Amino acid sequence: MIENIRKLSSFFWLKDKSLKYYVFKTEEQYSVFYLTQKNGKKRKITTPNLSLQLMQNKILHQILNKHQRLDFVFGFYKDTNHIENAKYHQDSKEMLNIDIKDFFESINTKQVYFVFNKIFEFDSKISTILTRLTTYRGSLPQGASTSPALSNLVFRNCDYRIKKLADKIGVKYSRYADDLTFSSEKPFNKKYLLKAVESILKDNNFQINKSKTRFLSNHLFVTGLSIIDGEIKIPRYYIRDIEQQFYYIEKFGLSNHVKNVYGQDKDVDVYLEQLYGRIVYVFQVEKTLGKQFLTKFSDLIY
Repeated sequence: MIENIRKLSSFFWLKDKSLKYYVFKTEEQYSVFYLTQKNGKKRKITTPNLSLQLMQNKILHQILNKHQRLDFVFGFYKDTNHIENAKYHQDSKEMLNIDIKDFFESINTKQVYFVFNKIFEFDSKISTILTRLTTYRGSLPQGASTSPALSNLVFRNCDYRIKKLADKIGVKYSRYADDLTFSSEKPFNKKYLLKAVESILKDNNFQINKSKTRFLSNHLFVTGLSIIDGEIKIPRYYIRDIEQQFYYIEKFGLSNHVKNVYGQDKDVDVYLEQLYGRIVYVFQVEKTLGKQFLTKFSDLIY
């Protein structure tokens, strides 16, 4: 129903002049900072200021969220998660994991324009403005609320082609954000599939992160979860760390443990909230173990 600039301005509760300001001064509305990842590499985060963030939220909820998800795509949707992604492959014994390199940064303004112009059928002017409001220096910004939904829509062509390929050779395919997973109960030609998927991705401006490509058999691993004998499991290192937290709380006392490990500035309540959150996550995946942890947490803390 957004047919012209006036209606688009009204959509954002702005005057035409104010909308033009945000369109032509978009890059000035962002702050850039870097997060250090576990592997030591720095990840660039680009966040919009409050005004642009509110506009992007409106685009997300009133436009982008109107599309339906594909039943084999599990990332960036409120009604599903990485646990459901792992369950999708629960009965498999062979697996190929592929990670896309620089996923958001690989999506350019032309691809985003296509989403607004062809999928949502806005005219060229409106599509151009919406593209300007949701991109930063030619690609999707990491910190914008619209980027996840736009990435799913941009990648939809790849999803269709990859799913067709997977069906042809008899393997399951799912995607969680930039993680592509292929699995089967029987052995399949993983190297052929990898090469074919790489070609599809290249056609759409994406590259494989070869350091994260994995060929797996029997003991499978997908989006942070293990699949062992058809059961979804929390990785052992995650369980061991929680058990270790309990051990030190019992040995030194809660306050002393927090102080010894995290220093004087660590708030005990924040620590407990984080530990409880991790235990609830275990409960979501492994009910019996999660109940044991919840009981122990209650006994130690209360």
